[in-house]
Amino acid sequence: MNRKIIATSFVLMTIVILAVPLVSAKPTSAANNPNSVSFVWHSENGGHIGEDVVKTNPPWAGPEEIIVTHTQATWGLNDIFNNYVQIGDDDPITIYAEDYEGSLYVQTVTKSPGVGALNYRVYEKVMWGEGNYIEIMCLERASYDENGFYASGTFSGHGVIDGQKVQVTGVREGYVNPMIGFVLDCYGTIRFAGNMP
Repeated sequence: MNRKIIATSFVLMTIVILAVPLVSAKPTSAANNPNSVSFVWHSENGGHIGEDVVKTNPPWAGPEEIIVTHTQATWGLNDIFNNYVQIGDDDPITIYAEDYEGSLYVQTVTKSPGVGALNYRVYEKVMWGEGNYIEIMCLERASYDENGFYASGTFSGHGVIDGQKVQVTGVREGYVNPMIGFVLDCYGTIRFAGNMP
């Protein structure tokens, strides 16, 4: 009986030891892929330029005063703030308003004045230099109340840098900084997928 327990324990321990390197390996991460490096897209105090709003009162709202608002907006940058892309350990590349295109699709659920949640998609394109660009799509969820505003989500996209196709993925966070307003940060990995044809 004891031999069976010892043998079973030994087999299980061997499986665990062999499985650990497989589980901990991240082939798509910058650390394990020579074609990948870190990627940061930082923007401050963006704002919408135009919008189309439709308000509805859905059946699930119940007797409470819950309002659902759908907004489609053009999103822009403000040149007086710090907007940049950083690829690996290279110096940050400043992105100006004319080098940016963005649009925003938002569903806002207002539970009471000043309290609510947002689900939204953001489409962004940043451009610099000679034909370099990155296009991303972000899926985010945010909540706000008297304590502030915080958003988080994921992003993915593609582009061209120095004649090479690239793919980007990562996480995105948004918050309000009392000194500069709305701040968005994308942190992730950019993978170089080969030269353009």
